This record gives sequence, structure tokens and C-alpha cells, in this order.
Amino acid sequence: MRIEGKTTSALRIEMRSGDNKLVGAIESMSVAENKAVTRIRHLDIAAAGETVDVVPGVTDLTLTINGFMLYPEGGYLNGIFNRVDPAGNANAHPNDNAKGYYNLSEQQAGFTIIEAIQAKDGNTYVVIYPNCWISSRTKNMTVTGDTKVSESITVVVGGNLRTELQTR
Repeated sequence: MRIEGKTTSALRIEMRSGDNKLVGAIESMSVAENKAVTRIRHLDIAAAGETVDVVPGVTDLTLTINGFMLYPEGGYLNGIFNRVDPAGNANAHPNDNAKGYYNLSEQQAGFTIIEAIQAKDGNTYVVIYPNCWISSRTKNMTVTGDTKVSESITVVVGGNLRTELQTR
């Protein structure tokens, strides 16, 4: 017996400031969890070096984001990125006309990423990644007929992951 079906769902990934204002959108994201595990080894001569126990460490979350956009009126003016020109004038950065431009040294506050999946049953499953900080940024540009610009960032999640179920 073969069962075929189509699953209908919707995915929304947003970047929000500390005061919950929308500051950006994300096209695609992958989540990596890493946990250090320490082996406790036997010291007895007959069993030297054998593992006696394994002690788990803290789990670190890292997000890799491909294709994202910061809203200048959201991310910059809501304090995520500090817009200061070389003379020290806040919100008068020489690149303010280049909407979406920033560099990593300008990030002055963490932001929250919200992943919301609306399932076929009408419920929305929400994962909240609080206190996110960009640890690396890569920008790729290709000019072959059409100009293609893609940007990727790696984000370290500084807070505890939260999940919510929003029923219809």
C-alpha cells in the first residue's frame, strides 16, 4: 500500500529587537547544536585510561543564515546596530544611504530570531532564539549577465531557546 499526500505549511523567520520591533527578515536558516562531552577515565593501573563515565557539558546553539535583510528603520534606529560616523555623530553614518549596509563592529545589542511554522492543523509552532549576536559575515557577489549578491551570517544564540504552541 502506498500513501501519497501533500503537506501544507507556512514558515516565517523574523529578526526582532529587544523591545519586539521587527528589524529584519530571513530567507533560510540552519540550526547547529554542539555539546562538549568530557570522559572521566579510570586511574587504576589495571584499567588505566578506560572510560568510567561521560559528563555532558553545556549545549551551544549556532545559526547559519543565508539570505537576510535588515530594515534600516528597524535595526538601525532600534539600537541593534550603532550608526556612528568617524567623527562620532550617532545616526549620521556615511553609509546611511546604502540601505542595509553595516559591519560587525556596529552591533551593540542582541536581537531575537523567531521561527514560526504554521501547520496544516492550523496550529503555529514557534521557536524563539533570544539574545543573538552575529559572529561572522560573508558576502558573495557574482556578475555574469545578472548581478547576484548573497549574504550569509553565523549567529551565536546567547539565551535559552524557548518553544511555544499557538493553537487556533
